[in-house]
Amino acid sequence: MTIEHAIELQDKGWALVHKGKIADGLKQIEEALRFFELIEGEDSPDVANLLNDIAEIENSLERFKLAIAHATRSMEITAKLGRKFTGEDAARIRARSRTILGTVHRELGDYKLGEKFLLDALKINRKQFGESDPETASSQNNLAIVYKYMGKIEKGLALYEDALPKLIAEYGEDALPLSPVYHNIGAILHAAGRYADAEAPGKRAWEISKKWLGKNHAQAVSDAAAYASILDGLGRYKESEPIYKQALKRFEKLYGPESYEIAVNLNNLAALKAAQGKHAEAEDFYRRSIEIKEKLFGKTHPDIALALNNLGSLLAGTGRAKEAVRLYERALKMFEKSLNKDHPRIKMVRNNLAAAALAKKK
Repeated sequence: MTIEHAIELQDKGWALVHKGKIADGLKQIEEALRFFELIEGEDSPDVANLLNDIAEIENSLERFKLAIAHATRSMEITAKLGRKFTGEDAARIRARSRTILGTVHRELGDYKLGEKFLLDALKINRKQFGESDPETASSQNNLAIVYKYMGKIEKGLALYEDALPKLIAEYGEDALPLSPVYHNIGAILHAAGRYADAEAPGKRAWEISKKWLGKNHAQAVSDAAAYASILDGLGRYKESEPIYKQALKRFEKLYGPESYEIAVNLNNLAALKAAQGKHAEAEDFYRRSIEIKEKLFGKTHPDIALALNNLGSLLAGTGRAKEAVRLYERALKMFEKSLNKDHPRIKMVRNNLAAAALAKKK
């Protein structure tokens, strides 16, 4: 066995992942890791790099503990190598392990820990590559995502506004690396309720990913679903509903019936049905979304709290104030554990709880 063959396995693995054959691709990369461990030892830079590959794929499969374990081991290897391992490749591997850990912890609802790792990744890239490099811009993009969840909208937007011109200068106006940034700009503007401003970047993200990857690729489907949520904010439900339904079919094929992407789209479809006055359908979609999220994250994740709030609003609007109060109370406790006291979502749930409690007394 040679290093060249191990590299071929790694390349083949990623080719399979990009075709949607994630489990098959993971096997190839795990095999490459075993060969590198035999050839170079368990603490080599190549092993650290492959551990990051595996961590990234495990995260996409929502196997969060495995993703954390592999990225942490990668980080430990590079720490052991210390000053013996320097240069651009070293910086990329070190930043990537922290990016993965920051992303996973953000997805698990630990925004402060996610911010810490993502700030570390940004510092590494700034030091090695400089302020105007695409590596730094990518780190800014990743950090801005967690700021959206933390309610730091302006801070996140400032990072995107700084990152986007760097990527355009490096890759051009219509390149694939711009799609995630446009997606995230649309998402943070959506979170701020600025739906009209969110439409153009949200649509742009989808157009770019569709052009380069095809409409059925996971990234393109995710971009489409995110754009649909912006259309909902604009009241354009006839346009968004078919996008959600197609996204659900595609994500179920890619990840199975109980993935996070399924839960997100069920939640969005529930909100759409509620706006259309189809309350029974909306309630069913909300409850299915909550059930999936609880299986993935447990029962205290802030994303579940948001879904509980949404369901509570539906029930309160249909005369079920007593049930709504219980949901709001549970959502508030969960938000208070993970968000700052002045976060907009805490204020929202408190207002909803007060209104439902008043309605319950009548």
